[in-house]
Amino acid sequence: MQIDQDKKRRSLSRVFSSALTGLFAVFITLVGMTYYQLLVVSSALGTVAEKSIPIILQYEQVANHATSLIFQTERLSNSVTPPALRIAEKEINKEIEIIASLLLETQLDEVLIKEYQAITEELEELRELVTQQLISIKVVKEKEQQLYQIYDNARLFTDNPFQADRLVISDWILGYSRLFMIASEISNATTLNDIRQKSRSIDIEQAQLNNAIVDLPKDFQSEAKSLARDFSAVVLGEQGLVALSVNKLTMKARTNGRGNFTEKLVSDFTRSLRFQGTLLGEEILADANRAKEDSAQQIQILTVLFAIAVALLLLITWVLHRRVIRRLIMLKQIVSGEASLRPQDIKRIGNDEISDIAITFQKFSDTIEAQKHELTNLAMLDGLTGIANRRAFDLALLSEFNQAKRYSHPLSILLIDVDYFKPFNDLYGHSVGDDALKQIAATLRSTLKRDIDFVARYGGEEFVCILTNTDCQGALICAQNLREAVEKLQIEHAESKALGYVTVSIGGATQSSYESESDNPERLLKLADDALYDAKEFGRNQVRFPNNLID
Repeated sequence: MQIDQDKKRRSLSRVFSSALTGLFAVFITLVGMTYYQLLVVSSALGTVAEKSIPIILQYEQVANHATSLIFQTERLSNSVTPPALRIAEKEINKEIEIIASLLLETQLDEVLIKEYQAITEELEELRELVTQQLISIKVVKEKEQQLYQIYDNARLFTDNPFQADRLVISDWILGYSRLFMIASEISNATTLNDIRQKSRSIDIEQAQLNNAIVDLPKDFQSEAKSLARDFSAVVLGEQGLVALSVNKLTMKARTNGRGNFTEKLVSDFTRSLRFQGTLLGEEILADANRAKEDSAQQIQILTVLFAIAVALLLLITWVLHRRVIRRLIMLKQIVSGEASLRPQDIKRIGNDEISDIAITFQKFSDTIEAQKHELTNLAMLDGLTGIANRRAFDLALLSEFNQAKRYSHPLSILLIDVDYFKPFNDLYGHSVGDDALKQIAATLRSTLKRDIDFVARYGGEEFVCILTNTDCQGALICAQNLREAVEKLQIEHAESKALGYVTVSIGGATQSSYESESDNPERLLKLADDALYDAKEFGRNQVRFPNNLID
C-alpha cells in the first residue's frame, strides 16, 4: 500500500513547530505586559509573602501530618498481627518525628503544645493495649490448636476398621463433632452474648453426651471420658477457649475505645492548627483586597490583552484540530478495530507521519493476529504429554459446571495420581519417567471413548478427567476402566508397593444437585481430591468416591 506520490507531503513536525511558535509569540507578548503590571503590586505583596505565608504553610504541613497520624492511629488500633503492629508503630513514630521537627519551627500557643503532648501519651497507651490484644489473640489461637488436636485424636477412634461397635462409637463421636464445631465458632464471636449462648449450648449437649457414655462399649468408655475431660478443660476451663475469647473481646473493646479517643484528640489538634492558619489567611486576604482595589485599572488592560490571546489560541486550536486531531481520531478508529484501513482512506489520512503509522499498523495487525491465534492454542496444551494443561482444565471445569447446573445434568470429576512416581523417577531416571507420563496420558485419552469427555494433565504426575452428563455409577465404571488400562500397560516399577508395575490411584466425585449456594466447581474438585487421598491411604491402585470403593 503506497502513498499517492502526487500528494504533497507535509511533516507533522513542521506543522506543530509552526503552531507552537505562533502560540509562544502571542503569550510572550501577554507575559511581557503582565510582568510590568505585576511589578506594581509586587512590593505590596512582598511583606505578606515573606511573613505570613510561610507560617500558614508550616501550620498546614503540621495539620497534614496530623491528618496522616489519624489514619495511622486507626491502623494501630485495628492491628491484629505483630507485623501489622510493627508497621503501624513505625509509621506513627515517623509522623511524630516529623511533627515534632515542624513544631520546633512553628510558633504554636501553649494549648496546642499541651494537646500534642497528650496525643503522644495516648498513643503510647494505645500501643500497650494493642500489644495486650495481640497476646490475647495469640493465646486464643493456641487454645484453638489444642481443640483441633483433641478433635483429631477423637477421629482416630473411628478410623480403625477393626473397632467393634464402630457405628455406636461413630454416633457418639459425631455428637462431639457438633460440640467441636460450636466451640470453634466461639473464637470468631463478635459479642459477649454470642459467647454466652454458645457456652450454654455446649454445656447442654456435653451433659447429654456424658450421660450417653454408659451406652458405649466398655473398652471405649475410658477413652470417651478422657476426651470429655480434655474438651471441658480446653473449652470451659478457667483458661479455656470461652474465658480467653471473652478476654479477647474485652481487650478489643478497650483498644477500640482508646483508639477512638486518640483519633478524636488528633482530629481536634488538626482542626485547631487549621483554625490558626485560617486566621492568618484572613489577614492576608484583607491585604490582598487592598492591593486589588489599587490594581483594578491595570486588570482591565490585561483583560483586553487576554481576550486577544484567547482568540489567537482558539484560531490555532482550530487549525490543529483540523490538521492533526481529526486525523488522529480516524487513526484511533483504525487501531481499535472500529474501522479498517482502505486505499481510499490514505488520502483522507494525509501524507505524513500519521499515514505512515496507519500503513505500518495495518501490516503488523495481520501478523499479530495470526501469532495470537497460534499462541492461544499452545497455551492450552501440556508441553510434555500433548494433552490439555491445568489452565485449559480450569476453563473447561467452569464451563461444564455452569452448563450442567443450567440443565440439571450430573457432572463427574476424576483425579488420577501415578502411584510411587518419585521412586520410579529415582530408580529409572526422569527421561523414562517422562516417557511413562506420555504413555499414561495417551492411554487415558484413548480409554475415554466419548468426544465430550475431557482429560488434562493436572500437574506433575497427576491427571484429571471431566465426565459430562455422567452420574456416580457411570463415573465409577469409567474410573475403573482407566485404572485397568494403565495397569495393562505393564510399565515395570520395581519400587512399587502396589503391583510391580506402574499403577494409578483415582479419586472421583459427582455433582447431581445444584440447589445449595455452596455448590461450586471448587467444592466438587475438593471432594474428588479427598477421595484420591483415601485411595492412596488404603493401598493405592484403586478407585475411591465419597462413600464408595471399588477394589
